[in-house]
Amino acid sequence: MVAHAAATAPSRGAGSAARRLVSLHLDDVEVRKVLEMLSREGNENLLVSPGVRGRITADLRGMSPEEAFQSILKLSNLVAYRERGILFVCTPEEHAQATRMLRVFPLDHVAATDVEGAVRGMLSPAGKCYITQSDPEDNRRTRDVLVVDDGPDPLRRVEQYLRQIDQPPLQVLIEAHILQIDLKDDKRSGVNWEHIFRVVNNDVTLKVQGFANPAAPQAFFVNINGSNFDALIECLQTTTDAKTLASPKVLVLNGQKAQIQIGERLGYRVVTTTETSSMEDVKFLEVGVVLEVTPRISRDGHVTLRVKPKVSSGKINTETALPEEKTTQAETDVMMNDCQGMLIGGLIQEKDDTQQSKIPFLGDLWLVGRLFQKQAVTKSRAEIVITLLPRVMPYTPDDAARERFEVQRAETPLFHGALERCARPGEAMLPDAVRNPRGLLPPHWGHQPRSAESVCPPQGSSPEEPEAVPSASFPPRGLDFPSLEDHSIIS
Repeated sequence: MVAHAAATAPSRGAGSAARRLVSLHLDDVEVRKVLEMLSREGNENLLVSPGVRGRITADLRGMSPEEAFQSILKLSNLVAYRERGILFVCTPEEHAQATRMLRVFPLDHVAATDVEGAVRGMLSPAGKCYITQSDPEDNRRTRDVLVVDDGPDPLRRVEQYLRQIDQPPLQVLIEAHILQIDLKDDKRSGVNWEHIFRVVNNDVTLKVQGFANPAAPQAFFVNINGSNFDALIECLQTTTDAKTLASPKVLVLNGQKAQIQIGERLGYRVVTTTETSSMEDVKFLEVGVVLEVTPRISRDGHVTLRVKPKVSSGKINTETALPEEKTTQAETDVMMNDCQGMLIGGLIQEKDDTQQSKIPFLGDLWLVGRLFQKQAVTKSRAEIVITLLPRVMPYTPDDAARERFEVQRAETPLFHGALERCARPGEAMLPDAVRNPRGLLPPHWGHQPRSAESVCPPQGSSPEEPEAVPSASFPPRGLDFPSLEDHSIIS
């Protein structure tokens, strides 16, 4: 090994120190000797771990001792750190073992088992990772916890990863309307969809064709622009013999399944027999209208809905104790924009109702009893129409304003005190002799109508005493008559 240090001339600035430069010519030299020589050149207190081994070959010219020291460390895959004025040099494994720390990361929105594999890949060879899972049956294990034992650098990487992955999930509010339409015998679908779509001027995209074809599936799916969605439902209710079965609003987490059922659950027993024991369990058959929706929200605001509607009827056989079910169902995946509606139709249900009229005692006789009784079978067909409208949280300003208005309307009571009517702004009011009168004379003949505050004073205040109206004052105070040019005047 040939090594020499050349000193440069001191800088001319006052108080500046001379910067020493070294040149190293190394040929298969032990790294411990090289580090010892560079520490003497830099006037450093050096401690080298017994685990530092290896030989290097290098040719360095005109470098400072610090730069040469760092280059040798990088070439030999060694780690140096300073503590109490002493420079320690060791292997990465020994450094992680000496500086390892224990960190506990509570997880709020992500499962510990889902991030365990990624975290283990970020640790050093000496690092360790442990997880604790929550248990709904144990009130002492209420959240997932990730415990990491490693050096500072791996811990920083794990912390950055968990900060990005442990985020609250997105939510979507699904507004559903479930309608039942009675059908006639000569029609397969009881709704003239072409006429309704033309009336409400909706942008319609038909996803499954053939609802006018007898050989096609019964259910069909239609995408609708959400701006006229309420108009479509109102037009459907007014133009057909439709009744609303339910209008729920369900707030669903991203990727979770929501279920809406209108009907009943029929229970039946299930017996499981093994060689040593026999267990009995109770299961339920869900009949009626069952709707399952699983939303998936993308980063650009699109919502992918997995929709599975089912219309069924059934019973428990009294002889076999097994459930019997007749069902009409469909399943599809649809991608929609935020506030874009979806209509599901063609779910047709048929029922046979038997009505019997008979003369008591005579109608129960064998054979001849048929002469004293009358039976009639009535067949009825109904179509179930389901509309879905997803709204991704947080709302748009228009949706948020509408939600606040609905909450205010629900919280405002109808009456207060001794059945005093409360003012409900924004609600339509029918003509009334006191609150909203309809007159026959011009308005300048009378006084202005009373405001809502006079009809419903604030809670805690007593209503004002009615003023005495002079006999010559006509019309009475509070009436507001339209002008003679108003078209609402009855001739």
